[in-house]
This record gives sequence, structure tokens and C-alpha cells, in this order.
Amino acid sequence: MGPVPSLCWPHLRQGNMAVPWLLARYRPAIEAELRSVLAGHSDGLYDMLRYHLGWCDEDGRPAARAAGKALRPALCLFACEALAGDFRPALPAAAAAELLHNASLIHDDIQDEDHQRRHRPTVWALWGKAQALNAGNALASLSALSLQRLGDLGVPAQRRLQVHQLLYDTCLRLVEGQWLDLSFEGRSNVTTSEYLAMAELKTAAPIACALQMGALVAGADGRTLEALGRAGRALGLAYQISDDLLGIYGDDAKTGKPVGSDIHRRKRSFVTVCALELAGGAARERLEQTLAGAANDPGQMGGIIALLDAAGARAWAVRQVQMYCEQAMAALHGAPIPTWAHDGLREVAGFLAQREA
Repeated sequence: MGPVPSLCWPHLRQGNMAVPWLLARYRPAIEAELRSVLAGHSDGLYDMLRYHLGWCDEDGRPAARAAGKALRPALCLFACEALAGDFRPALPAAAAAELLHNASLIHDDIQDEDHQRRHRPTVWALWGKAQALNAGNALASLSALSLQRLGDLGVPAQRRLQVHQLLYDTCLRLVEGQWLDLSFEGRSNVTTSEYLAMAELKTAAPIACALQMGALVAGADGRTLEALGRAGRALGLAYQISDDLLGIYGDDAKTGKPVGSDIHRRKRSFVTVCALELAGGAARERLEQTLAGAANDPGQMGGIIALLDAAGARAWAVRQVQMYCEQAMAALHGAPIPTWAHDGLREVAGFLAQREA
């Protein structure tokens, strides 16, 4: 396999950045597969799902809204095409990856009490926490059910079983990571090692899962699966740290949610954890006190940023993002994929390191 497969893809942008061609390339196929999964369901529950996915407004009227980067399903299709020359057999697995991700977002918004996502109210903010739980559970169920179509596309039974097992294992890891994330709230002694262990479960495991599901559909061997798993976990850690940076230094007009909301809730991020480790003596004590008081005084955000920067946390976090992106690319050397695939994933890594939303 040499040249990039021929397929027209739209020119997309997020903020002021062009979306990598690898992500834009698969978007129409991903959208069609997701819509087919929800086809035939028309009651109020599914209107909540369509709303969350950006297909309609809160009254069920069709709407064209931003619905995320579709990173995970794109990586799933990318892995299958890079290894087997055709992404289409992996479409059900790609849908499963995206539906599980969106289920976790609905539940995450409830647990974090976030009122905004993607520039509009969250599901729970509109329909209440109880119904939002139902919506998240429905998406998680549809994630598993979407894999049934793998058989229709000719994927052998053994491969289908492996994909199912990987998805279920990843779902459990995601929940374990979310439990750890919530357990960190209010703690001032969370270490970077603890935080990265949480991020590997909550964020990195689902991204690794997406790559590996695509590879399983393609019939990859164990060495290739391990290489893609390492690449996915490194990309996932880069993504989480980048997300944490945006949560403090980003522009809420681009991110779609209020900047600083995690700090106001005393929720730990890689940046704040690093700052507390890097700062010493009186500087650490002052930072702890300022972070603790942020919940009652949103006006302290400027002072908090100054303290984080003084500790060197922002610069350190940026370097860690770059390091994990480099680790992801290095891991790909263990996978028999063509040059276009290496180049495409490198562009995705660069996009994740510099994204604005």
C-alpha cells in the first residue's frame, strides 16, 4: 500500500485551525453510520441523543451544530484502512467508539455539573440529571449494539468477539478513570503519577481502543495491535493534557464551555497538579490557598494563572504534550502501515498539540 486512497473530503476548520485531512476524510461515512444506528427511533429519549450529537435543537428541529472532532471513530477507520486497504468493514466499530465517547460526555457533564458543551446547553441542563443519565445509558447501549453489523460486513466471528471484548473492557476502564477523577476533587496532594494513571484509564484507553478495534477488524497480529495500543495511549495522554491547558488558558468562545470551570469546582487538572509539585514552600502554600478559594471567588482566575505560570506548570505541560505526541509516532514503527498513514497520524498529533477547542 503506497499512495493515499482516493476519496473526496470536505475542508473543515475548528477555531482558526484546519482540521487534519485524516479526520475530515472519514467524517461523512461516520455521520452516515451514526445516523443509521439511531434510525427508526423517534421518541423523546432519542431526541436527546440527536441533540447531544448536534443533529437537532432542544425542540427536535433539525440543526447543523458542531458535534466534536470525531477523533476516535476516525482513528478506528484509519487503522483498518492503513492495514487492510478499506475502512468500510470497521464502520460499526467506529460508531461504537463515538457513541461510547458521547455517552461518557453526557455522564461527565452531570458529574461535573457543566452547563455548556459545544456552545450550547448540556443535556442535563435542559432535561435534568435523571433523564440525562438515561440518555447516556442509551448511547452506551447503542455503542455495543452497533457492533452487530460487523457480521453483515463480513468480519469473521473471532474478530468480532475480540472487538466486543475490547470495547467492554474499555468501557470499564473509562468508568474506573472517571471514579479516580472525581476522587481527586478537593485533594491538594494528588501527584502527577496519580493523575496520569487516571488519564490513561479515562482518556487514553478509549483512544487506544479505537485504533485497536480498527486493527482487529483488519486482521492485525498481536505485534501490530500492541504498537497501535501504545500509539493510542500516548495520543490520549497528549489529548488530556492539551484539554487541561485549554480549560485554563483557552478561549471559551472556541472551546464551547466556560474556561476555568474546573478550577472553580476545585477539580484537579494536569496543570494544577504539576504546579503544586513544582512550587515549593510559601509559593505552594499560597497556590493551595488560592485554588481552595476559587470556588467562592471566580475573580481569582487571573491570580491563579499567574501562580501557575510562576511555578512553570504551563511550560511543563506543553512539553509533556509534545513528548507524548512524539511517543505516539515512535510507537507506529512497530506497525506495518504505509507512508501516507504515518504522515496522516503525524498531522493529527500536531493538531492535538496545538488545538484551540
